[in-house]
Amino acid sequence: MNKRLSPHKTILCITIVFGLLLIVLTPPFQVPDEINHFYRAWQVSTGTFSSVKQNQRLGGYIPKSLDKLSSEFHPLTLNPYSRMSPKQVWQTRLIALNPDDTVFKDFTNTALYSAFLYLPQASGIFIGKQFGANPFWLVYLGRLSNLLIFIILAYYAIKIVPFKKWLFVLLISLPMSLSIHSSLSADMLLNALSYLMIAIALNLSFNKNIQQISRKYIAAIFVMSVLFGLAKLIYVPILFLLVLIPSGKFISTKVKIGILVTVICAGIGTAVIQKSVIDSKYIPYSEYNEACRDQTILKKGVDINKQIEFIIENPKTTILIFARSFFNEFKYMTRGYIGILGWANINLPSWFVYMAYLVIFFLVMFDFENNNIPDFTLFQRCYFGLIVFGLLVLIMLSQYLSWDMVGEGRVYPLQGRYFIPVFPLFFVMLFNVLKIKTGFFVPNTLAKGVIAFCILSGVLSVYSVVANSYTSHDYTLAKWKTNYSFKENRNDTTSNRVDYIIYDHDTIATLDKPIRSFISDEKAFTGTHSLKLSRNNPYGFTLRVFKGLANEKIVVSCRSYGYGGYLVVHEYPDGIYYQSGKTYAQKDSLGWKYKEVQFILPHNISDSIKLGIFAWYPDNDSIYIDDFRITYFGKN
Repeated sequence: MNKRLSPHKTILCITIVFGLLLIVLTPPFQVPDEINHFYRAWQVSTGTFSSVKQNQRLGGYIPKSLDKLSSEFHPLTLNPYSRMSPKQVWQTRLIALNPDDTVFKDFTNTALYSAFLYLPQASGIFIGKQFGANPFWLVYLGRLSNLLIFIILAYYAIKIVPFKKWLFVLLISLPMSLSIHSSLSADMLLNALSYLMIAIALNLSFNKNIQQISRKYIAAIFVMSVLFGLAKLIYVPILFLLVLIPSGKFISTKVKIGILVTVICAGIGTAVIQKSVIDSKYIPYSEYNEACRDQTILKKGVDINKQIEFIIENPKTTILIFARSFFNEFKYMTRGYIGILGWANINLPSWFVYMAYLVIFFLVMFDFENNNIPDFTLFQRCYFGLIVFGLLVLIMLSQYLSWDMVGEGRVYPLQGRYFIPVFPLFFVMLFNVLKIKTGFFVPNTLAKGVIAFCILSGVLSVYSVVANSYTSHDYTLAKWKTNYSFKENRNDTTSNRVDYIIYDHDTIATLDKPIRSFISDEKAFTGTHSLKLSRNNPYGFTLRVFKGLANEKIVVSCRSYGYGGYLVVHEYPDGIYYQSGKTYAQKDSLGWKYKEVQFILPHNISDSIKLGIFAWYPDNDSIYIDDFRITYFGKN
């Protein structure tokens, strides 16, 4: 078994089989930020390595066809109750590329990433363009080239790491790992380099067969340090693992210090240069082009420079915020590391998450390798812990600066995928901490157990993606639909009511007698008035659906004027399922945005289970809502 399926060969089989399945079966753009990763990868594939900053906007010129393709899959984004039929997905391949018909798109997060992180995806896209591939196939070619690079780097990482190889096989095969690394995500290269650097550092530090560090290894770690700097500054502390290499493996202690200082400074120096590039392009929300900023992922109130000032002026408060956030987000963070897939809308079963951690800690704590693993000293374990702590703080700091409003009382979000480079080091710190030997586990038995778990992990990943992304129905037959807009002297509010009623005590009362203070003539899309929502009046167009069958579909849309606002589908009275939708649609010439949420009923609506549908605005300012539409589709 060991000879035929060694750990590094096993990782080839697992990642090739399940990686390819996830590439094919995951609908386009159903991995976090994959749309913006696609835009940036396209940009790099054209030889434009630096993103474009113009008119207080940040992004680049892309073919309109790429934007058209991504819009087809927007209903699935961040929505656990939306599905597409395979036929719908397949039809998007008919969208022609037309590379010369371009439009400027804002991709404010990935535009700040180094072009280096997109070389794998851009290579696949470039090759596809040479053969006339359309946008649909370019997505899959970009994914494929990304996965191939990950497989190569993961293969060598497993081959190089001197002990606990089967543990690393398992970690690389976890559902979150397989999903991210089979997508267009720029995190692939960073994560793969992290695995490789950890493997090299452990090998050079603890492999007794290496008596002296060769020039080949010195060159390799120098190149990797530069690549780390190009990737992301916050992960540079991984380079400090090299400090653990014994001085005896160098010509002298001075040579060791000189080499390590050079390597680490190269990584930090490259990162600092890369940060200066980012700083020159960064535009906070308050300064972003007002006509376009709401269609980006920029969050209102976020400003990196002002957040830094807040942290400097309030260090104790910041420490408390970080500590509280870590414990509040710990469950979500650790669960996400194993498997919260898609746009955080595909949750793998709890039993699998618990099982995964049990298997991981079983492999971590026990000695299966006949004392081939060194007994780490207390200093070494503390040093590993210090690097893990440093990475954790830097990741939280990065999130707080980039995604949270100035002075916000929490660090959010802390997704498990951010910690893919961190968790392995935490597990390394705990290697054989119990010093319990397991002579009853022969190597073949251990290998079979890990392989079985990896297969289970892969099968569950593929099944979960398919079950939560696809439906067998096309939903082309509308059972009923309605459209609400406010006009002067509108009296007919009861026609065409089939499966829904409006409660008198809801926010807007009945449509023919709305509370006058909530109806505004300041803005209007189709009529002469609109509904004005604010914190004092946060709900609007509240309906309750009383009839519906499982797997039937509801589409809710509206036009909104102003920042923010959600469309909400909420089960009443128990709130068993809940979904809100927020879009970043392009404004029209008058400043109105189109919002839409699609919802497939997970079970029947009955007398005891009703469905509430409403617009919601929880913020301090106000927005205007108009042209509120609901369409109910039967199965066909």
